Amino acid sequence: MGCGTVVRRRDAQPWWGCGHARWPLHTSLLEGINNKIKVIKRMAYGLRDDEYFFLKIRSAFPGNPG
Repeated sequence: MGCGTVVRRRDAQPWWGCGHARWPLHTSLLEGINNKIKVIKRMAYGLRDDEYFFLKIRSAFPGNPG
């Protein structure tokens, strides 16, 4: 089964089975990342330097390559 192949489930709803194979992230992990970015964004209210803001986001997730 290659990428872009439609997989039929029992309820006959088509599901594209490639996205999870490439990026195995669950929604809970993505929600946590988004929540942390929102908190940083609230704390950085009024800062004018976008580079500093993105640096703070990258420093919050040290294991992920930037």
